[in-house]
Amino acid sequence: MRLAGALLIAACPIATAAARADTPREIYDRGKAAEAAGDWPTALSLFMDAAEQGYAPAENSIGWFAEHGQATRKDPEIAMQHYRRAAEAGDPDAQNNLGLL
Repeated sequence: MRLAGALLIAACPIATAAARADTPREIYDRGKAAEAAGDWPTALSLFMDAAEQGYAPAENSIGWFAEHGQATRKDPEIAMQHYRRAAEAGDPDAQNNLGLL
């Protein structure tokens, strides 16, 4: 009985950490920090994770990366797709970027 209780107590921090998933905003913020540090591949990966969860500013950032060829090939069509998704979700920066593209 003591062993089962000890295992349960030992597993609690792991279960608690797993239950606290990062929000799309937190993932995006980590992406912005990676971008500021010049770690373009990590930033793009984090933006993609946040965008998959519906975070419009992350879609806008992916569009910017595609427009400018950061951590990916330059592709205005892909940029437009991401800008459009973010713009339709109400992101004002994406609306501006879409208009400028």
